[in-house]
Amino acid sequence: MFGSTFLDVLIGLFTIYLVVSIACSAFAEYLAGLLRWRAAMFRDTIYNLLTGQAMAPKGCELSIVQSFQNHSLIRSIVSQKNKRCAKKTVGWPSYLSPQTFSRVVMDLVSLSRHGRPMHSFWSIRSAVIPKELSAGTTDYVPTAIHSGTGNSNPPQQEQAQPTGQVSNGGVAADSLSNQPPPYSVPEISEHLRSVLGGFVREVDAAFANVSGVSDQRKLAMLHDKVEQWFEEAMARTAGWYKRHVQGWLLVLGLIAAVLLNLDTIAIMRTLYESPTARTALAAMVHSTAPGDAGNAVQVHQLVNQWSTIAATGLPVGWKAVDFGRFVNGPTIRFWTIISKLLGLLMTAFAVSLGAPFWFDTLGKLINIRNAGDKPPPRGGLEHNGDTGIAPIMPGSRSGGSGVIVSPDTSPATQSNASSSVLPSNYWTLPARHQDIQRFVPKPARYEPANSAFMARASMLAYQNEPTLTKTLAAAWGITDVKVVSAAGQMGFAAAADLFTMVVFRGTVLDDLNTIIADAEIALEPYPDTGQPVGRVHCGFRAAMDALKEKLDEFLALPAAAGKPLFITGHSLGAAMATLYVAHCWRQNKLANFQGLYTFGSPRVGDGTFVTFLDPLIQNKSYRFVNDQDVVTRVPPPELGYAHVRQVMYLDAQGCLDNSNENWIRFLNTAVETLDNYHTELQSLIKDHSIDRYVAKLDRLAAE
Repeated sequence: MFGSTFLDVLIGLFTIYLVVSIACSAFAEYLAGLLRWRAAMFRDTIYNLLTGQAMAPKGCELSIVQSFQNHSLIRSIVSQKNKRCAKKTVGWPSYLSPQTFSRVVMDLVSLSRHGRPMHSFWSIRSAVIPKELSAGTTDYVPTAIHSGTGNSNPPQQEQAQPTGQVSNGGVAADSLSNQPPPYSVPEISEHLRSVLGGFVREVDAAFANVSGVSDQRKLAMLHDKVEQWFEEAMARTAGWYKRHVQGWLLVLGLIAAVLLNLDTIAIMRTLYESPTARTALAAMVHSTAPGDAGNAVQVHQLVNQWSTIAATGLPVGWKAVDFGRFVNGPTIRFWTIISKLLGLLMTAFAVSLGAPFWFDTLGKLINIRNAGDKPPPRGGLEHNGDTGIAPIMPGSRSGGSGVIVSPDTSPATQSNASSSVLPSNYWTLPARHQDIQRFVPKPARYEPANSAFMARASMLAYQNEPTLTKTLAAAWGITDVKVVSAAGQMGFAAAADLFTMVVFRGTVLDDLNTIIADAEIALEPYPDTGQPVGRVHCGFRAAMDALKEKLDEFLALPAAAGKPLFITGHSLGAAMATLYVAHCWRQNKLANFQGLYTFGSPRVGDGTFVTFLDPLIQNKSYRFVNDQDVVTRVPPPELGYAHVRQVMYLDAQGCLDNSNENWIRFLNTAVETLDNYHTELQSLIKDHSIDRYVAKLDRLAAE
């Protein structure tokens, strides 16, 4: 177990989210049962299917809808206790099987035409496509259906029988008594007639060239199509219900946050500053819920330990001193109030994600917290064709067995190469040989080709050493390469004919050393000797320090010395690249420096460090941010962090903008986040993938 401050803070915070989410989810479920939300949405769905209108009006007097509700199959599954519930849902179930829906609809359609249900394909066909019937007032019912011959084609020489005189061997006579039906004949809507008519024509077309097809076989296919239609509609209804419940969870979460003073910002600050509080919470969760997201007993144990949470000294619950922080004598502390409101809203949003989400997330964090060092990578390389290297999945890491792992996929699906946004043969394409020719060693301005090249190099840093060196030689003709690794970190330096580049690898989820480097967010003075020029992230600095000496040795070699120097990296590698520029300044090695290219970089240091570094890299630094990349937003500025410049913002369409980063992000994400924040939450993570940076910069470089 490693005592990471960052992970303990997250575990403590997520524990509070989980406990409150459980309580709010239970209350929301009680409301759903009391107000019969499921039955109400089911009723509206049935109304939409039968009439084509979006929502059932009050009263709902339409004959077809009333007939559906009064059908014996529907009445038999509606609980009598529904009569004491919301009036608008009396007589409506919360769920219906597709088979029951299809049977009821077929009954109502044949009833509307023949006066009684007739379970045959031809009876349904005559009801929804009446213009194709023979002339006359009597409906045609093929004798073959009643005689059991199996031939559903109407014989030309037979006289049609009135539906009221079906023989005892007929389907209708078998299913109904000779007494008059106890229900009124419904009038089906044009919408339902049109939909079923389309299904009937599809069935006719399917058997157009097949002889001897029985009526029951056609009827079975028609039932399948109606059932599929119903299942698709109910899938949409399930989505509506989920969003409806999430909206209520947001409201309930906000109420709970206000009543209990659950301020996310204040709680995070206390957990960060109080080792006692975060250790107590982490120990409580570790002993209660070690990753089992489905154990109800452990969930209730967590809820029952709310008193333990309150005893940790966290700022939960209102105290008189809390209200005193909002004023300073006669002056109202505006920003304190804004911070409090923001913290309460963050809690409400977190609660709306639901208890299962937080229980599962806690389990994963605890697994990471308890994990040991990963085993060393296996050696070996898979060869392919004349190039001598295996095609590398962009943004992936290749193990010794040649298995390609994409960072866009979960461990369960990492072998699925189709998840990448780039082709699997990316590094063997002829265009790769032209990359080095388009590169500008001494750029006077921003060069799209250089940015795309550095993004590809950052993507290549995720490969193992044999694959990396062979790909550099095969794709770009670069053979002077030094791969360095220490303390779990990795990077490489490479000398081309006209320039030298230093590339740092980013975070690898199955390597604890890179995760620890990300998590150690404390700021420390830089440099540690002499006059500090600011404070930097201690984890990022330790990662860079592990590699810097070996990289310095390579830059001093004749093959690399004196050439234009470019420094790049992605994610954690971007932070290390930024700090390596500061290291080169200390070593007086910036004379040949031509550019810092970072992709998905987190904040590296405080405002003083940024003020020091920006003049050194002015007009030579390009910090790329892809759309909603969440990593570029951490660590938060509330902890004293700031970003270096110049930002190069890539929007969702791949367009580049280098100004007004925060305002553009707000316009691009505010509305979508409010509408569907689950999807947006996934985008925050996926947009960090180096594949996506490469794909967008490739397109810009080709324009």
